[in-house]
Amino acid sequence: MQKEMNSSSFTTKGKIENKGIYANCGQSVFKKADAPSSTKSVEFTNLASEHWYSGSADYNPDTGLAKSNSASNNDKMLQFTQMVWKNTNKVAFSVKGEMVIAWYCEAKGNVGGGEDFKLNVGARCDKDTYNSCYLKRALAAHIIKRKWHEADVPEIKADYDGSRALQQAMNVNNYAGAAPSAKTDCSDSVFEQTDPEKMANFMLSDDATEALYSGKKYYDFKKHTNNKKLIALKAKANKTPEENK
Repeated sequence: MQKEMNSSSFTTKGKIENKGIYANCGQSVFKKADAPSSTKSVEFTNLASEHWYSGSADYNPDTGLAKSNSASNNDKMLQFTQMVWKNTNKVAFSVKGEMVIAWYCEAKGNVGGGEDFKLNVGARCDKDTYNSCYLKRALAAHIIKRKWHEADVPEIKADYDGSRALQQAMNVNNYAGAAPSAKTDCSDSVFEQTDPEKMANFMLSDDATEALYSGKKYYDFKKHTNNKKLIALKAKANKTPEENK
């Protein structure tokens, strides 16, 4: 695909003809004109992916069809559905100037009718108020950490109602970053990712679980109490030189 885009005969007006083993791949095309408000180059940004994903606004998950019958909205929807199609296992990209082309293979998406789309285009992780995808990852990470300490420890379970209530409390406009009031039989932990390089993939990582688990170094496993010496050293390290005088 990149070889064909790099040829002198390539025109940025249309798509590339899928050939050979790629003949059955789906294809999406992005041009800088599709995102006229951006001043960034497509080569060093996610403009193409963001544009294709924006077609989610034109998709009706209840019917598996576009929300309107206009050709423009249908094209945008198909770029989105191809991007997230469950049965697609491979994707290829090529870039030239301000244009990006993607091939979706093994197998291409957007095949069949509304029921096929409903089966292959999953609901958003945050459809049910809280982020179900992050909950699954964080829960799995918590279970592994707990197993390291007691082989027969009861497996911790997800509290879906609690997750909904907690997410609703965090979604308020004046949320300031503190933990909302926990239920009477709950304790809380708070983690905030402040590393700019890790923020983009924070939702796909176990950063929070790893940070919370790192607190084990402040626990005295012999006395089963907080290690006061380490806590004091940490508090001192967080103070300014003037405060430590």
